[in-house]
Amino acid sequence: MANDLRTFDASKKKGLRRDHNDINETEQSRRDYVEYRENLRRVHVLMGDGALRGGKDVHIFQEPELGRDGRVTVWRNFHQCARSLGRTPKHISSFLYVELGMKCEIGGNGHLTIASRVWPEQLKKLLSRYVSLYVICMECRRMNTTLKKESRLLFVVCSDCMSKRSVDKIVAGFRAVKRGERKKARVD
Repeated sequence: MANDLRTFDASKKKGLRRDHNDINETEQSRRDYVEYRENLRRVHVLMGDGALRGGKDVHIFQEPELGRDGRVTVWRNFHQCARSLGRTPKHISSFLYVELGMKCEIGGNGHLTIASRVWPEQLKKLLSRYVSLYVICMECRRMNTTLKKESRLLFVVCSDCMSKRSVDKIVAGFRAVKRGERKKARVD
């Protein structure tokens, strides 16, 4: 029996036998994997950073800095926010006027004064709604867009993918008339 153990060769056993071709196939698959990863890295470098995020840009715009002055809310960095979105302050203030139903005035120092108390969460929600309606391109989901008016229609035109979609004009809806305003209307 001791003699049998000395002459035992593991390669002769059926399950443990390895061919030289099997080793070459595993080495070849490793080389192919490394080659694939290197090519994938090169493609990402050629396409830019947007390819790593699935082609979607991160939407970054300034947070509104709000303050209260008596019964009014003051948005201190309104012009900077409008500039970061690429829209005119007048367009954003008219959107807020329609959505909030409150008087909005743009001051000379870049502040927006809203004639009532507005919570920051409420304003952030309205701002994100404005961005989804009037700023973001629906095709490539980027914020590099412009508003263009062509024959009574307003279009959002993307500068990256050149897509174009029509958007609604900002039109004031129903606004309740106060008692003093009714009196003034009757006198005139």
